Amino acid sequence: MNALDPHSAIFITSADAMQPNGGGVQRCTREYLNLARTAGFTVEPLSYPVDQKPLTRLRRKFAPKPYTNIVPSSYLDEVLEAVSKQRAGWIFINQVEPGLLIPKLIPHLSKRGVRIALLSHGADSSDYLHEARIRAGLPGGRSISPADQCWLGQQLFAEMTMHRGADVVFCLCETDREHARWLGGHHVHVLRRLIENTPLKWQPQSGRIGTVSTLVHAPNVEGTVELAAAL
Repeated sequence: MNALDPHSAIFITSADAMQPNGGGVQRCTREYLNLARTAGFTVEPLSYPVDQKPLTRLRRKFAPKPYTNIVPSSYLDEVLEAVSKQRAGWIFINQVEPGLLIPKLIPHLSKRGVRIALLSHGADSSDYLHEARIRAGLPGGRSISPADQCWLGQQLFAEMTMHRGADVVFCLCETDREHARWLGGHHVHVLRRLIENTPLKWQPQSGRIGTVSTLVHAPNVEGTVELAAAL
């Protein structure tokens, strides 16, 4: 067996996260890739499409479970093949979405010395808590239900499994670092965000505030509402 290259990495990511346009997910993905390459890694992206097989879609609809039935079943073999071909010493997992691959990869790779880094964009459990809280606070909104509590619990246990299995976890802010540590992550670090020199054209209007964010993302919505109330 050929020796591993400690500066070679397979970058596991959804195909959507690699799109040239988009919002925070795509921007953060580009940042992680650029930082890895700047650090001297040869990074080979290996993207996956969301599994759209009819049976998988039925499972997602009638028996939903956090982080499951997303990555195609054949993808694990693709990752293992890519690791062998590139003699990769690292696997970088972009986002927590494919994180449940980690316990499946460990039996194949740990004895070979391949290490796994989880590149977090934030755990879904924290987003879901914002979503449930916003929904319950809306006029006529549905209160937090036993189904919400069950879903949040399943998310937390799944996230615990993936965070404990990774050799290192990288986060984008201090809040996420503490959450990752609480979930059991080892060697959790914050990677500082990159600020590009592309300022908005400043044209303030009295009585108007604005936000540069994706409003389908629950934490952004809650933060914008709280900012507006404070102002």
